[in-house]
Amino acid sequence: MTSSAIEVRELLIYPIKSCAGISVNEAQTTKYGLSLPSNSLLSDRRWMLVKDGRQRNQRHLSRMALIRPSFTSLGLQVDAPGMTPLVIPYSPLPDDIIDIEY
Repeated sequence: MTSSAIEVRELLIYPIKSCAGISVNEAQTTKYGLSLPSNSLLSDRRWMLVKDGRQRNQRHLSRMALIRPSFTSLGLQVDAPGMTPLVIPYSPLPDDIIDIEY
């Protein structure tokens, strides 16, 4: 049996489905994907963009690849070319949560 070395060059977490990833120094694996050890909300695809209760992704809007999320102390910050940055709190109020269709 031959063994080969594995080299990890970069760890990326994609917090918003279909948007750019965030390079991280460490991550833990969960049943949902990679997550930051400090906060399970900071993990792969825990967030998504919706319109009229339906998810949006790069199949609908290829420019979503230009949306850059980042983790801040106030919440998930979302930046996009030509747009004012948006900060989404990690603990949303109940009225801010919506149901979506898959």
